[in-house]
Amino acid sequence: MKFELKAWFIYLGMLFSLVYFAVEIAVANNIFFNRRYQTWNDTTFKESLAVFYSLTDTIYSGSTIASLSFLALANIYFWQKRKGYFFLLTILYVAITSSVYYWLMEKVFILKKQNNIWDGGFSLNYFAPVVITILFALGVLVNYITIKYLHKQKMKTA
Repeated sequence: MKFELKAWFIYLGMLFSLVYFAVEIAVANNIFFNRRYQTWNDTTFKESLAVFYSLTDTIYSGSTIASLSFLALANIYFWQKRKGYFFLLTILYVAITSSVYYWLMEKVFILKKQNNIWDGGFSLNYFAPVVITILFALGVLVNYITIKYLHKQKMKTA
């Protein structure tokens, strides 16, 4: 019995992953930014910041694992069906998740400055998603070329 990957498996996985990602973002966003009239003192801010960072670490880890698993599924699908549009969807997934993650990090940076807990330095949170997406896209391009070459070699020997 030969395993055949269906496209809707990948779509469903991406959809569930984005729903999970949206719930985590909503929870993390609610910790800091939807409490309008909350006054922060040093201890409550640091406690909320620790909870926020644990949630964002979960978001980052989950989106990284999901991105790599979607890339693996895109490889399998390309090998079976010779359709490479899931590579583009994986790049789009990485662009969306990294943009939202670093948007949250920028909001934390601004909140730290407003509450005088800023340690100094500057933020590159607006540039990080662009760099991450470009590097991931280059990796996907190398992966695509390699898989295409290997499939062509397999067809020559078969």
